[in-house]
Amino acid sequence: MNSYNSEPPPSTPALWINPDTPEGAVILALFRRLKGVEKSDGSWPGSDVADELTDWLARIGLHPDDDPDQAVRHLRTRPRTWTVFGLRDNDADGETLIAAVVAGEITCRDTAPGEEGGYQRVALSVVATGPDEAERRAFQLFEVVRPD
Repeated sequence: MNSYNSEPPPSTPALWINPDTPEGAVILALFRRLKGVEKSDGSWPGSDVADELTDWLARIGLHPDDDPDQAVRHLRTRPRTWTVFGLRDNDADGETLIAAVVAGEITCRDTAPGEEGGYQRVALSVVATGPDEAERRAFQLFEVVRPD
């Protein structure tokens, strides 16, 4: 019998993952891999877990021999996905206003995607090394893909 409660403890909501985010999906992939080495009695053999974890860490850009501070610096300089949100003035080139730059790929569902007074809400995911570069790339793409 499992000794954990399936409900999140009220004092630690930040510890729960969202399976619909890229990070949550990666963590769930690790969980699936670990369930793959599970024995019929429900145990996870330590050596198999270590092998799976080592391989998983390497796939996400970490190596057990890496220095933690160097690994963080390396990961921060690698390109990753950012989602940029803006408000485009369809009547004036170069007038897209960037509202937010968020790390990760976010799927947006807009219930009213049409124009509002010559403005259009826009969102785009781009790969960049940081939020400033993501904003520049998205701005250029927002301006190129203007409605006729």
